[in-house]
Amino acid sequence: MACENNLFIQIDSLQTRMYFESILRESDVLFQSFVPLFGTKEECYGTGSDVYMEYILVDKLQDILKLVFYTHETPCIEFCKRLAAKYSVNIQLVYLNEENDYSGELQIYRNQITKNDQYSYYQGLYIHEPDDFWEDIEELFENLDYQNIMEVLTDKRLILSENDFLELRSKFNEILLLKQFKKL
Repeated sequence: MACENNLFIQIDSLQTRMYFESILRESDVLFQSFVPLFGTKEECYGTGSDVYMEYILVDKLQDILKLVFYTHETPCIEFCKRLAAKYSVNIQLVYLNEENDYSGELQIYRNQITKNDQYSYYQGLYIHEPDDFWEDIEELFENLDYQNIMEVLTDKRLILSENDFLELRSKFNEILLLKQFKKL
């Protein structure tokens, strides 16, 4: 059971950015050289396993590193706190775990946690990955046997804007109609 971690690190010095980039080039294992600084892998990542990076993006104009990686079941919140404290960087972590139905967002600014929100998986997907949300929800409608839109909202613990609710209801009714048509 994997937890997707999207880690944004805002770095305000060229020296720190160059240091981070050199560490990232060392290995596919996420900040492998940081593990001894932060204790064990379990303490560092929330898992005893190595954490491999899916991809890295560097936005040099805004001095932001974006790392996408997977941890076992839990997000790397402690790692982010330690990283922010040790290197005086600002952090945003967005995490999603479909199997365990949770997601969340952690923001650390100037070594202070400014946001630590938790949501259901689909609510987090709706907030942080809207394109993926609409794709997943349509597939969910097609594959499951919901009778009405409120069942979906309750089951997936979703709170939507009014416009998105209307769009969701429209998609749901369209798929429901297609299913009924196929039964004829």
